[in-house]
Amino acid sequence: MIEVRSPNDTGPGRKAKNEESFAAGVRVVWLLDPTARTVALHNADSSVQLFRDSDALTCPLLPGFSVPVASLFVGG
Repeated sequence: MIEVRSPNDTGPGRKAKNEESFAAGVRVVWLLDPTARTVALHNADSSVQLFRDSDALTCPLLPGFSVPVASLFVGG
């Protein structure tokens, strides 16, 4: 699942939403933060991998997939 963080997203609210998604069978949540220009890859096992503007976004569920994080944001 891919989501874009809104200014109203809160830590507890975000965690609850992720937990609901994982309970429904989602395996990975990508949370794009346009302000910080980051992508947080949340896994069902509660681990999180943070990709910054200078990184390439990859995902174990998508072998061979790679995209520059900067290209996901305006001005990237």
